[in-house]
Amino acid sequence: MNLTDKQEKFVLGLIEGKSQRKAYIDAGYSTNGKSEKFIDQAASRLYKNSKVYTRYEQLKSEVAEQSKWTRLKAFEEYEWLKNIAKNEIEKQGIRKPTADAFISSLEGMNKMAFTNDELANKKIEKEIELLSKKIDQMNSNGESSTENALADALIKMAGGTHDI
Repeated sequence: MNLTDKQEKFVLGLIEGKSQRKAYIDAGYSTNGKSEKFIDQAASRLYKNSKVYTRYEQLKSEVAEQSKWTRLKAFEEYEWLKNIAKNEIEKQGIRKPTADAFISSLEGMNKMAFTNDELANKKIEKEIELLSKKIDQMNSNGESSTENALADALIKMAGGTHDI
């Protein structure tokens, strides 16, 4: 399936999110002295061209697959960071940088996992906010009992156990 350069540019414009009219104009098709209605009709005809439409669907599928991979990869990175921070907390106790990394990874994972569940997202954000406040309080007071309680809370939140 060979498209002309203009057709390929038109398809790429659509993939970028441009309207048919904008993609048509940006692809270099002549619009001098032509009405908006004419341009819209020409862009629509071009979109309906079987080769153009097939190429558009092909690229749209590729972009969707890349998006899934990117989302999966991002989630895996958050998971890796969470596990590293969790292990450090279990081995060496809680420290602000480790706790911050742990909380940041949970925030990222939760945003990805609950994008369609607004209520759950708000609840988790409040829990994370509360834990962040406890960490700040621990740092200012230097209380070891708070440290132990916070470490337990962070570990439980990640689905693990912590014996101090």
